[in-house]
Amino acid sequence: MNRKIDGLFRPDGVNDLDVAVNQLREGLQELILSALSRNGFPDKAVFHGGTCLRILYGLDRFSEDLDFSLIERDYGFDPDPYVKELCTELREIGFEPSYKIRQPSGEMMVCSIKIKMNLRCALETAGFSRSVIDDAHSQELVTVKIDVDLDPPPYSKYETVSKTSPLRYDIRTEPLPVLFAGKTAAVLCRHWGMRVKGRDFYDFRWYVERGVPIDIRCLESRLDKKCNPVEKLDRDTLITLLKNRFETLDWDSAREDVINFIEPLQLGDWNKKSFKDLADRIVVLEE
Repeated sequence: MNRKIDGLFRPDGVNDLDVAVNQLREGLQELILSALSRNGFPDKAVFHGGTCLRILYGLDRFSEDLDFSLIERDYGFDPDPYVKELCTELREIGFEPSYKIRQPSGEMMVCSIKIKMNLRCALETAGFSRSVIDDAHSQELVTVKIDVDLDPPPYSKYETVSKTSPLRYDIRTEPLPVLFAGKTAAVLCRHWGMRVKGRDFYDFRWYVERGVPIDIRCLESRLDKKCNPVEKLDRDTLITLLKNRFETLDWDSAREDVINFIEPLQLGDWNKKSFKDLADRIVVLEE
């Protein structure tokens, strides 16, 4: 195995293909972030979302995508030079990636990049056993998706976080109170077709249980009028909005979503009462 990725994928003792694929994708996410940190991308964009929480702050669930927002609105942003450079780095350590960029369409101003490689070849490069490699279909692909929001939210703050393990790199992100505000806006406002994105609620609980304060002015700026009918948001109003949301949520649908990203025992109390109790524990960041 290439010494640059020694210890990154943790292949020893893994005999299950699904486990191997998850570990492979998580390792590739780290390699991609490391490469982006060196090619100027953090000067343009901020890392956030579920994968950000897992990689930088230890969230205990799997997350599929790498989510970024541009620091300044730029509908003409071209990610191709950055993606080319990171793919060159991946090739230098033995992977064989290809990529496809999908520019925004409709109202969603999000540019999506899919980095793909043959699953069997990637598992071999990452050091997994022959039995695991042979379980994968010869034409199967592993994909890492990067989403870049070209129209960033109106209020944010930034900081640089230094990673030291398993790879060393610096990445620009938002402070935890701002990330919490973005997640709470999703809890209150996100519409995901007929389904519920249970991961939003799992992450909301993670913030509250760790005592992360919420940047309420940031949250206020990110709520639309349907979610926030008041002129100025305060803690009591926020708690009321959350409890109303928890009262009407389809908790079975939320569970069906999140259970694919955690171990079942991690779910814990998953009902409106437990989440209403969480709402009462919210700490507001002092202005």
